[in-house]
Amino acid sequence: CLVCGSRGGQVTLPALWLLGCRVPAVVINGGCARQQASWAWPSGVPVVLLTGGRDYFNEHRDALGYDGDERYLAELCAAISGNLG
Repeated sequence: CLVCGSRGGQVTLPALWLLGCRVPAVVINGGCARQQASWAWPSGVPVVLLTGGRDYFNEHRDALGYDGDERYLAELCAAISGNLG
């Protein structure tokens, strides 16, 4: 099992996936689940994603209103949903 956070989840984990690594991963940030990296997300590989509303990648974190976190999580799920298996 890999445990990644910050740039490890944003850059290193997708690079390992491209090299063929298919071990389960725990990722502490949303970088690997963003639309920009969704092409690298492998089908059928167990990944636990821990992210919060103050995540650096959350472009809605300072949005007025209550739905900023919900929009962010919806975007992450949409980016990887086609690769879940």
